[in-house]
Amino acid sequence: MCVEYPSYLKNEVMDKLDIDEIKFNLLYSTYNFPNMILPLIGGYIVDKMGYRIGNIIFSSFLCIG
Repeated sequence: MCVEYPSYLKNEVMDKLDIDEIKFNLLYSTYNFPNMILPLIGGYIVDKMGYRIGNIIFSSFLCIG
């Protein structure tokens, strides 16, 4: 719940980090930016290399992470 809906903890985060609402929104946008770009790259990899190679690449990223 905290990952998908950070507005529930907005006041606590803003108080703890001593930031205003604009910086909080920038923090959340920065957190979600890869979720807008990576599916496009992942789709390209699956289309060009196939799902088996794509699965190996994505699994490798998960293990490294």
